[in-house]
Amino acid sequence: MFQKKSIWITYAWNDNVDGDVDFTAQELIRKGLDVKLDRWNLTAGKRLWGQIESFIQDPSKSDGWLLYATQASLGSQACKEEFAYALDRALHTRGGNASY
Repeated sequence: MFQKKSIWITYAWNDNVDGDVDFTAQELIRKGLDVKLDRWNLTAGKRLWGQIESFIQDPSKSDGWLLYATQASLGSQACKEEFAYALDRALHTRGGNASY
């Protein structure tokens, strides 16, 4: 049986004021992806960053990660934190080392 691929979307809240991120997420869903967004998938009362880290790093919760790249998201400290989780997953998955 085919299982949908799932993806976590990192974005700046300012980029969704007019529903742009919601539109993008809906289009990805229409194309067959299972989209994960903070507003849709995080549970109230649980530690926020622990949940976000789990969605990004745990392969059973998401198959991939997408950065909705805008000036706002690239300058957002929260988006940078999510990017760090995604980079850590990529390095561990591929067995690579970060060399800057």
